[in-house]
Amino acid sequence: APLHDRILELAAQSPSLRAEWPADWLPVRDEIRRIRQEQPHLTPAEFRRLMEALGVSEPLAQHDLGEQLHYLGEILYFQEREELASLVILDPKWVTELIARVVRSKEVRAHHGILRKGDLDQLWSKAELQPKVRRHLINLMDWFDLTYATGHPADIGIVVEALPYSTAENLAQVELPADRPRMEMIFRFPSLQRRLPPGIPTWGIARAHRFRRGEPWRDLAAFEDPETNSQALILASDTLKEIRLRVVSDYPPFFFGRMEAILRDTFKRYPGAEPERRVPCPCRPGCPFSYQWETVVKRGQQGKRYVSCDKSGEDVDISELLTGFHPETPEGL
Repeated sequence: APLHDRILELAAQSPSLRAEWPADWLPVRDEIRRIRQEQPHLTPAEFRRLMEALGVSEPLAQHDLGEQLHYLGEILYFQEREELASLVILDPKWVTELIARVVRSKEVRAHHGILRKGDLDQLWSKAELQPKVRRHLINLMDWFDLTYATGHPADIGIVVEALPYSTAENLAQVELPADRPRMEMIFRFPSLQRRLPPGIPTWGIARAHRFRRGEPWRDLAAFEDPETNSQALILASDTLKEIRLRVVSDYPPFFFGRMEAILRDTFKRYPGAEPERRVPCPCRPGCPFSYQWETVVKRGQQGKRYVSCDKSGEDVDISELLTGFHPETPEGL
């Protein structure tokens, strides 16, 4: 099938697949494949002893082999992450199945995405996990932006993929004030055939949780930053295949840049789905037109002051689009 052939083509381009392996590395890989049938994980010390017993004794070689096995998907071993380096997962499929129980949990969805300790006890009861292994799996879910802590003692956190979808009433509850300087950007995915990729925008919502204001939804979340007196919204639409970022502030570019960086980091997980950036036209309330971001910036660099709305014919100040300020106002100055 074309998809099968394309996957093989992309896999063949991976540096890890094309890297030459020392002869004594292969027995380590084969032994891991045997051991994972009996136990899904090892401690780093046990993993090092295994490699040494099979002839890989140099610390640098052990580090490189662990890294290659991780990149190839044979194991999960985050050597550079302190909170994830305490365990070597020999069976990634075992982890996937445990995390899938959480993401698909009916109990979690019934509680609007809240993962309670009691629910997790039940979901993972058959796995008979040691406390350190359980903590490691929770850290893994956090690292992959699948969950984040609420700070409540009875909760493990929020499972972003289990959040409910928002309603018009929910948006009205968190809508930003209209009388403050505002920046907005649309991240549109025109190449997608159906819906937004999994994790978009929920990974971004999880990563920005320290700024969260109120309860999030799967397609809507509100944020605030008291330090810069800023508020923001992330809104998603599967129908339009787009994410919107809105920020109001005394000076919007500060918080806007921080929130945009968080979103763009999550978009990078889909190299083939680079979003088109557009800026909504503020010529009048409800104007449906938007400008391509790169075009606005280019005209500004050329010394142009305005762009023209294709719907109303009105001129729109470029600095207002780029900063949220109109230069003729006291705030803009």
